[in-house]
Formats: sequence, structure tokens, C-alpha cells
Amino acid sequence: MPEVENTQIDSTLSTDVGDETSNRFRYQWVLSAIICCMLLDQAEDTQEVFCEHHEDILLKHVNGLFTGIQVKTRASDQPLWKSSDEEVVKAFARFVILDRQYPRQFQAFQFITNHPIQSSSNGQDISYLLCQIRQNESHDSLCNVAKTFIRKISRIAGISEEYIFHTLKKASVKHDLPKFRDATMRLIDTIVIVWDRAQGASYEGIKRAASHLIDACFRASSLASQDLLPAYLPFSSSGVEREIQERIAGKTFSKQRVQDVLLQGLDDTIPLSCDPMDLEDIRTGSKELLRKKLTAGGFSAISTIYAEDLRDTADYAGARLIQKYGREQGLQKYYELRLKVQGDAARAYEKQKKDEDPFGLHMLSSLRDNLKNRASSGDQLYGCSVEHLEGLAYSLTSQCKIIWSINRPWEVE
Repeated sequence: MPEVENTQIDSTLSTDVGDETSNRFRYQWVLSAIICCMLLDQAEDTQEVFCEHHEDILLKHVNGLFTGIQVKTRASDQPLWKSSDEEVVKAFARFVILDRQYPRQFQAFQFITNHPIQSSSNGQDISYLLCQIRQNESHDSLCNVAKTFIRKISRIAGISEEYIFHTLKKASVKHDLPKFRDATMRLIDTIVIVWDRAQGASYEGIKRAASHLIDACFRASSLASQDLLPAYLPFSSSGVEREIQERIAGKTFSKQRVQDVLLQGLDDTIPLSCDPMDLEDIRTGSKELLRKKLTAGGFSAISTIYAEDLRDTADYAGARLIQKYGREQGLQKYYELRLKVQGDAARAYEKQKKDEDPFGLHMLSSLRDNLKNRASSGDQLYGCSVEHLEGLAYSLTSQCKIIWSINRPWEVE
């Protein structure tokens, strides 16, 4: 596909200098979208995809068992993956801990990456070590380099080497994922193959559908995941509170949800990402100030990262309005939306403000209710979603238009 045609989708992978973390997260959202397409493939036995976090994905199979996946990325100029790498050891420790916490729930674990692994058939070769483990019947019969690998995992996981040996028999490594700039093309190609509605759809429509699926994976991965995994896995899911059930639903993809998201993408609405070069007329305030204000309001680190990403989507939405309506009318509509969101935030602030305890999260809940009511009332939003509007609230926060706490520690620093 011509490179110019992929501008909208490829911009999901940030090109900002030094934005390595953002690039990694965005790549992982694209990979999550590709994995979600397995739900549409009749040759696969995947029933659900659970986006636990940006690099943690669970597949639920039709037999009720799970596959745990860790998505790891590296730039092309970085060293090959080795078994001694801290990220590798921690990833496999994560697998072992899951297998210990939820016995008989996992049928496989996968370490997948876009970067080559060491293939020297020695103690640094992850595939070689896993092969040795699968071929041996007991931990005692392993070669020394495989025992060393297990010992490193044991130190981090705090689990016996014998138990780790049996868990790693279910583990595999895959390093043929698309590179950063190839990932979106792979997603588009996958959608064309597995989605029956793709037949006869325009290329622009498929691009929008892919963008919407990426955005859905972004939102699912960014939702707070603490305490959700025990509730999601059937081993301990009885008596789950409604709020947790709703959060689980937000992080879980079924075949129907993937189809619905793709169909929504065929509509002519503003996606949650566009070319950063279009942001020349849209400027936000300090990201550091945004972090300080949200922290004062009681936001967690994960919620703050999500807020920063949504702020970027609001910038992109403003840029798209300028593209669609021209600079003067586009900015007019953009500032109209900002004013509406500022009013909704002010009402949420007045409703939830307290002199002592942090009330930012309660204010956020009220704000989201206000935004949802606005969207459902038929108010003119020019193609923006509720997520775009929430992003505008964070943009206004970084410009000193919205606060989430009584105390203002950022003013005395």
C-alpha cells in the first residue's frame, strides 16, 4: 500500500522525538487489535480477548482455558533479546506467578516480540532453553543453562524451581511480529481477510475500521486493571461487584464487540488519532502541570497516563475539525466544544468539591455522566466521541481552565 495512504493509521505510532514509551504503547494497541481479529477467524478457537494492560493480553479459548501473552517491543537498533535480559526474566516470572495463582486455568503462555531473539543454541537463546525444558521429564535432568534460567525466574517470582519447570513447558516465544511501521498494514490486511463486511468496502472505510479497533484497544488497555484479573478468571469470579463487572466488560472483546467496533469505523466520524503535523493550530498547555493537578485530585499513575493520551486525542480532534471545515470555522467549532466541556466540568466540580479529601475521581465520574448525557441528548459534537470530550477536559486542565482539587500545590512549587 502506498505510504501516503497510511498517514492516518500510521500516526497511531507517534513520531515525536524521544517519545519511545508512547511509540511502544501505540504499537501494542495495534498488536492487540490484530489479536482481536482472531475472534473473526473461524480457524481459531479464541472466544474472548482480555486487554489486561498495554503489554498483557489474555486469550480465552472455547474450552474455557486461557493463554497469557506478553507483548515486548524493541527498536531495530537495539540488541537481540537474550534469556538474561531483565525484561525477559520478569515476563516469564509473570507467567509463573499467574500459573501459580490460578492453577489449571492456563493452557499456554507466549512471549511475543517484534525484535529478533538470540539464536545461538546456548544459555542466552530463549527458544533453545524452552525446547530443553519441554524435552526433559524432570527438572533434575535439565542442562545447567536451563537450570540457571529457571533459577533467575525463581528469585523474582518466589516460586519453587520445580513448579517453574512445569509451567515453562507451556511457554513459547514468537519473534516474527511486524515492525513498528508495518503493524498497521498487517492489521488492515488481517481485517480484509477475516471480516466478511470488508468485501466491497472502500479502502478508506477499512482504514477507519482499523483505526476504530486500535482506539478501542487503547481504551481497553488504559482502563485501570488493578483487581480485575481475579474477577475475570472463573477461578475466583463469584460475587463480583457491578462496577468491577463493567470495567471487565470494557477490557474484554468478543466476536460481536469486534464486529460492532469495525462497523462503527465505516461511519464518517473523527477517529481518536491523526497526523501530528496537523496540530499546528491546536496547542495545549503543560503536560507536567496536568500531571500535578490530577495527582492533587487523587488520580493514580495509570489514570494519569490515560488522561494524557486522551488529551492528545482531543488535540487530534481539533486538527481534524480544521481539516474538515477550514481554519476559521474549524477553530470556531473546536472552541465551542471546549466551552461546553468547561461548563460540564464546572458543574462536576461544584457537585463534588470537598475541603479535605481528594475528590478528583468523584468529579471525573460526574463529568463523564455530564458528557454522556450531552452526547445522548443529540447535542452537536461535530463527530467527536465522549472520549474526545473527556480529552478536552484534560487539555483545559493543562491550560489552568479546570482544577480537580481544593489544594493547589503546583502554585507553591
